[in-house]
Amino acid sequence: MKDIVAKAPGVFTTEASGDPGAATRIVLRGARSLQNNNQPLIVVDGVPIFNSTLYSGNDVAGTSAESRMVDLNPQDVQSVEIYKGPSAASLWGARAANGVIVITTKPGVFAPGKKINISLRSQVYADDLLRPFPLQTSFGQGFGGKFGFNSSLSWGDRIADRSGGPDSLARPDYPYSTIIKKNSKQTYDHATELFHTPVTWDNGVTVSGGDEWGTFYLDIDRLSQKGIILANQELGRTSVRANVSRRFSENVTARVNASYMNTNSARIQQGSNISGILLGAYRTPPDFNNQPYLVNYVSPSGAVFPNVQRTYRNGEGNPARVAGYDNPFFTIYQVPTSYNTNRLFGSGELSYDPFSWLNITGRAGVDYYTSRGSTTYPVGDASVPTGQLNRSVLSQYQVNADLMARATRDLTENITGSLLLGGHLDHQETDNTGVVATKFILPTAPATFTNALSYFPSEGKTIVRTAALYGELGLDLYQQLFLRLSGRSESASTYGPDVAQTYFFPSASLAWEFTRLPALKDNPTLSSILSYGKLRSSIGIAANQPPAYVTKTYFVNAAFGNGWGPETNALYYGGGAVRSAQLGNSTLKPERTREIEFGLDLRFLNDRISLNATQYFDYTWDAILSLDIAPSSGFSNKVANAAKIKNTGTELQLIGEWLRIGGFSWTTTINWYTNRNKVTDLAGVKSVFLNGFVDPSSRAILDQPVGVLYGSRWERDANGKLALDANGFPQLAAEAGVIGDPNPKWRSNIINTFRYQRLTLNVLVDIKKGGDVWNGTKGALYFFGAYGDQQWWTTLTAQQAATLKNYEGLTPQQMIAQGFKTYVKNPDGTYSFRGYIHDFGGGPVLVDETYFWDGPGSGFTGPAEQFIEDGSYVRLREISLSYTIPLRRFGIESIMLTAIARNLALWTKYTGIDPETNLTGPSNGQGLDYFNNPSVRTYAFSIQVNY
Repeated sequence: MKDIVAKAPGVFTTEASGDPGAATRIVLRGARSLQNNNQPLIVVDGVPIFNSTLYSGNDVAGTSAESRMVDLNPQDVQSVEIYKGPSAASLWGARAANGVIVITTKPGVFAPGKKINISLRSQVYADDLLRPFPLQTSFGQGFGGKFGFNSSLSWGDRIADRSGGPDSLARPDYPYSTIIKKNSKQTYDHATELFHTPVTWDNGVTVSGGDEWGTFYLDIDRLSQKGIILANQELGRTSVRANVSRRFSENVTARVNASYMNTNSARIQQGSNISGILLGAYRTPPDFNNQPYLVNYVSPSGAVFPNVQRTYRNGEGNPARVAGYDNPFFTIYQVPTSYNTNRLFGSGELSYDPFSWLNITGRAGVDYYTSRGSTTYPVGDASVPTGQLNRSVLSQYQVNADLMARATRDLTENITGSLLLGGHLDHQETDNTGVVATKFILPTAPATFTNALSYFPSEGKTIVRTAALYGELGLDLYQQLFLRLSGRSESASTYGPDVAQTYFFPSASLAWEFTRLPALKDNPTLSSILSYGKLRSSIGIAANQPPAYVTKTYFVNAAFGNGWGPETNALYYGGGAVRSAQLGNSTLKPERTREIEFGLDLRFLNDRISLNATQYFDYTWDAILSLDIAPSSGFSNKVANAAKIKNTGTELQLIGEWLRIGGFSWTTTINWYTNRNKVTDLAGVKSVFLNGFVDPSSRAILDQPVGVLYGSRWERDANGKLALDANGFPQLAAEAGVIGDPNPKWRSNIINTFRYQRLTLNVLVDIKKGGDVWNGTKGALYFFGAYGDQQWWTTLTAQQAATLKNYEGLTPQQMIAQGFKTYVKNPDGTYSFRGYIHDFGGGPVLVDETYFWDGPGSGFTGPAEQFIEDGSYVRLREISLSYTIPLRRFGIESIMLTAIARNLALWTKYTGIDPETNLTGPSNGQGLDYFNNPSVRTYAFSIQVNY
């Protein structure tokens, strides 16, 4: 889906990670659901397919989300149409409130005199780190200005002041023993040492052709992609696709298309995760070498413990000591996560034209995949010291069928009518089976179920069925007035039994092409200035289905745990069940959205310049929430239709062909679009958690946009000024509140296309204004003293040193008297310290390390509000240069050479890895950055030979 990023108005996209196969979030015209998916329905060749997102772990930890859209080979795509709202997508009913993306794959093409076309293609590209995260390299491991072996902090001594000689070891015979005096000045670049620039190949062959009675298309493709992390980060895909059409007579045509894909991926741990590579890497002090990550530990008595993990909090590799966080190299090489997915989808269609004005079509489609996942935590892993093996098998199966008839006739000389009538059946199944095995018996043996003492199995199955009747009536009057009326009546198995089992989703559109009026059309001067003009309006209703199995109260496996000790589980004692704490709701209905849209399309100067403008108004009601209920009822919550949401937006597109001289042309496309979103009803609930942490989180809050960031704040007075403590420092407020809005104020895309004969250059610039991001990585590193701007070294006069105080209320002399070496008295009577002077509103104070590890200056000790940053950016999203060489005299149709650079440059005030990143992937919780895997820059070159 990366091919539609920043190329169409009203399409809000987020590339959450640079990991191979990472999901891209696509939202059309704003969020319309709080706890359901907000991404559009994907339809391929008329058949809906799965766009599931797979996680390893949970939303804030584990590996980055992988979308099943990664299975689709982009080379097979002929066109993409985007139906942004219910007024355009209502024919898809209760799956289309978020819009529809319709993908049409390439068919075979019949060319007279040529029955077979062959294309060979090869693409090679390289990814590298877009920009490294800022880390300080001036101060070493330790606390209070003193080196501390195994310390978790980087508030140690000043590295430049060391002697530069070898470190003094407690046990010189063991090279990784405790360092009793740190002398070395060497530092290590933990921001870049985990990354490289890998080479990726994508090769394929296409054979197509046909005759007067039919066509065929066959494509075979192999992608072998490596990620920028040193190992165990990759994506491989083998795909085979066939499209065949055949006319059996003048009025009977059959079409069959089928795709088989095998996708395998290796993924790396990220986020709020003891095994997350960047959590371990960025927190590592700059003077600690993470290599080697495995050592043969030798105890003081001479006992040898082979292959023990060594981390900066366990520098010796002592197996009796807590590792803290996994060494990032240990995570890369010893904590693999892999998926292997086999997928088959396709459709068959039979079309019959009994009359020239009537077509009857039957279509059936299927989408089936099975994804097998595995994650291994070896013995000695910081998060699971005894070892753990996670295995899962996820299967999804979808079959649907349509029978439709379409009639098109000229009713009079100036009126043409069309009528579509159809029926639809859909059946979806999801099977999810998993086993977690822990406590490996033999630490060095392979990680298998037979090598584990404890097992935690899980199994789930979901079935959803849908049936619908639909129709569309169209009238074209005088080739200038166009009326469309459509409707879909739909039933689904997820609707509550005590409400209506069928819902109707209507839509209507009216367009007037006013430039067909004789006064304009027949006037050469006016028609050359205004060559095309259309006014349009539409209204429609579409929906989101409720989740399955929430209309009744069920029994669940009996288990109890408090998070501190081992869980008591009925599975260990022959099985058992208890009634679910979630009360079923027999009156559950679909979430419904009504959209009203108005638009104007203009073209000037014989279509050299065009302007398209759209204004829309969305209203969603019966949005589904999980509501808390009184514990006295015996339940904790129930799912209900309880919320209302409004979206309003504007979309503008300007296309201008500025130059057309000889074989040269220059065309610019400018998209500008905005969406304003508000939750207008939450059924009395104060807020609804969408994703994230306890502090901060992404929430739905009454009269606020969907997904605002909610968390701890500074205490302020009635005038909004910081409320300070007795020492002049800000204080944490007693209550949390809204601290940011990740929704952008507006977005814009500028595409310049230059053509000269067979040479084409495209330049895409992507602009986002607004959209807050919580830089949780920076907040955490402020506590550890590891962030890039914490390399302060400030000199104070003797008078300043005698009067200014730090967060603890101490002067530099008092800090020195207590043994802190954060402050140094210089021979000239001045003082130098690691920190800076700042005035929070009550006079200048000393901001030193006490403000960050004891005061409210870090993400661990202070409010999340201080780490909310503006996510605005200007991004050079893509540059492509292609050249076509005709070689017919050599028996070759043509050769196309293409060079592409993506994500080439980023201009932003955001201080994290990328303002577009998101910890929770394509979920409804956005604007969260916490040790996310970084974004990448891509350079590619391809060659395609056409015979």
